[in-house]
Amino acid sequence: YPQVFEYTQIWMEDITHETNRGAETFTLSSTNKLLKNYQWATGLKTGSTSKAKFCLSATADKDGLQMIAVVMGADDSKTRFSEAITLLNYGYSVSHIYEDKNKDALPEVTVTGAIQEKTEVKYEKEFRYLDITGQDLSAVEKLISLPEEVQAPVEAGKVAGEAIYLLSGEKIGTVPILFAENVPLATYKDYLKKVFGIYVFVSS
Repeated sequence: YPQVFEYTQIWMEDITHETNRGAETFTLSSTNKLLKNYQWATGLKTGSTSKAKFCLSATADKDGLQMIAVVMGADDSKTRFSEAITLLNYGYSVSHIYEDKNKDALPEVTVTGAIQEKTEVKYEKEFRYLDITGQDLSAVEKLISLPEEVQAPVEAGKVAGEAIYLLSGEKIGTVPILFAENVPLATYKDYLKKVFGIYVFVSS
């Protein structure tokens, strides 16, 4: 529920209450004190009952890395917030993201059985990998796996191959590589046009 999450990021808001007696403005403030006291806080929800005691689902976003810390059964409100900060700080201290936007150019793939001899391919999406073991993410390797040739017809959006990501010799993930265009199967008429075009070119 994105809209609910958006509302939980608000620390303080003025509300105008309109009645038959007129309009009255009052200020609402969030019960989540992390919004004011923790610079990366983005929400989410506090709660307490006599049995559950003081609870909190705390969300944060630091440098594009989103985390959630859940605290239950705290003895008081202050403790739930301090424990959530401890959890979030620990998470950010051990978590590191490797990201590849996949903007590099890919080689074209040869197509047999079509007038068009080659076709372009593209990455399906970017690649992100979360490491919490302290590995050197600058050592990540990317291998491109594509066929030397494919048989027409080719359909745009179908998988052509994949990008394989390795760290210390172990595969940590893949990203599909897709055909970027439709390449129809050549017909007898297509071949005649091609041959005729070559003949005209040579004759001229």
